[in-house]
Amino acid sequence: MTGDPGDAADPEGRTSPRVPTEAGDGSRVSAADLPDPPRLWLTHYPRMLAAYARRGEDGLADVEEALRVKAAAQPGGKFGKRQAAYVPFVPLPPADWRHKCGHCRFWVDHGPGEPGECMIVGREGDYLGGKAIHEEAGCGLFMPPAGEPPFEWVSEQLSPTGADLVRGEYHPSRSAAGTGGGGTAARGRRRTRASRYTSERDVGDAHVPAGTRIGLERVATGLSAPVAVCHDPAEPSRRFVADQSGQVYVHDDGGLREEPLLDVTDHMVELRTQYDERGLLGLALHPEFADNGRLFVRYSATRRDGTPESYDHTEVLAEFAVDGDRSPVDPGTESTLLEIPSPQFNHNAGDLAFGPDGYLYVAMGDGGGEGDRAPGHVAGGNGQDVTENLLGGILRINVDSEGERGYGIPDDNPLVGEEGLDEYYAWGLRNPWRVSFDSEGRLFVADVGQALYEEVNVVENGGNYGWNLKEGSHCFDPDSPADPPDDCPDESARGEPLLDPIVEYPHVRGDAVVGSAVVGGHVYEGSALPELEGAYVFGDWATTQDRPSGRLFAARPSGEGWELEELVVSDTRNGRPNRNVLSFGRAPDGELYVCTSETHVPKGETGEVLRVVPRG
Repeated sequence: MTGDPGDAADPEGRTSPRVPTEAGDGSRVSAADLPDPPRLWLTHYPRMLAAYARRGEDGLADVEEALRVKAAAQPGGKFGKRQAAYVPFVPLPPADWRHKCGHCRFWVDHGPGEPGECMIVGREGDYLGGKAIHEEAGCGLFMPPAGEPPFEWVSEQLSPTGADLVRGEYHPSRSAAGTGGGGTAARGRRRTRASRYTSERDVGDAHVPAGTRIGLERVATGLSAPVAVCHDPAEPSRRFVADQSGQVYVHDDGGLREEPLLDVTDHMVELRTQYDERGLLGLALHPEFADNGRLFVRYSATRRDGTPESYDHTEVLAEFAVDGDRSPVDPGTESTLLEIPSPQFNHNAGDLAFGPDGYLYVAMGDGGGEGDRAPGHVAGGNGQDVTENLLGGILRINVDSEGERGYGIPDDNPLVGEEGLDEYYAWGLRNPWRVSFDSEGRLFVADVGQALYEEVNVVENGGNYGWNLKEGSHCFDPDSPADPPDDCPDESARGEPLLDPIVEYPHVRGDAVVGSAVVGGHVYEGSALPELEGAYVFGDWATTQDRPSGRLFAARPSGEGWELEELVVSDTRNGRPNRNVLSFGRAPDGELYVCTSETHVPKGETGEVLRVVPRG
């Protein structure tokens, strides 16, 4: 995830973080103290100032010279547009360089350097790569540190993505392969590569074995990025679907109604065209919705009163009234319950769920940035703080008791009468993406990791789940997120035990990408798939950026722990959904839905809601 940009600019006026570097005697030197870098003449080559700041003038000059030599060998003495948009790599850097840039959701090879600097690979103009993603997501360009080998230019990869390089697939130039340049040998290799993504071998691995076979049945289409689906208790065949782009739609046997039930777009921030974690993020119906029509949503609003100007937006919890005909709701009738300042654009969480106690549970991320210590994060991290803001935890409020705040506080909230904010139910979370209750009243919360691990927790009243002292069950250090320390505290500064997840998995195991961002689901309590009874069904958003690549998992209690398996989709050639997984829903009869899309942004109409059914 990116750091905060300073005011250092490259010759073309772009900005890059001011990051300190080491001088020859080991002292720290600011980038501002270095001479201006030489001007790069490669038309489409991404900015290099971040490398210059870390490596110094001599290091950058070496890189520049290597690029000039390679460019001179090209027709016309320069790189073509397609070539120049690629980022050069040291071939397969060590595994401990690997790092995930959360802002742009790219798997990248990351070396020792400042947090948040990304390698971006792609074609100029792609939303997945090139200059546009740098400017949109604010990701700095990573270069290897001084002393590492010079760059090898990756000019014509078959699939030039950071994820492929993380998996260890370093592809030679098409023209260099075989004896006939781009002829038969190249075409044969393309067929081989295609089979990798359509073979049964893609499903399951040594870490997450293949398990139950399922089918996926299309229910609703034409959405952007569906993030929640729930049933109307007054008419079980009618569903409400929340789209991240700002709408709540009614879906019934006649399909998706053209006019939204609710559209809060005018109340929201303008979403980025490349990648965005903001938007309409949560939807919940009051337990007595059939009688009172009370509908609750969480969305990312423009800065409201009380939100500092330096903050990105305000997270809003609001209530609307829906009539019996489910006619479109006037957004002007909004009743606001919570307005929470959010310093960065990511880690917003946003899910809502009514518990068996009738209270509303609200998932809040840590505010964004990296390591939970960017501007707007208190010392020690928002995840470990319960006194300064409502970020980094699960809140619980009583929407049936107005009180002075417009809602009530349950008497057994853990900080009532203690030092801390009364709304908190649990804390120590980074980006709790989707929460759910099962019939036993257990609260399952999936928490998106940063550098190495994803996790699922069963959350208890007053529980502290470790962030940013831990990532999953492992120690975490914001100064070295990809190289965690061996030892860390077992309890918080307040003396609370740091609770470990019931399920965790690594981002990368060997050369295989296991996942990048966990997506919480539900315990299966339906009847159509008895082999899944009692399993917690959830997913991972995507394993690569070059195609839709979410995964579906099931976790089952086994002894003192939980066993993890990958669900096998029977009606696809490779056993995976071949879509990005965004969220899950549950029908009144316990059957499950998967919310998906084909893009990495809340745009377009590729979003679909799929029903989990028995294998075909």
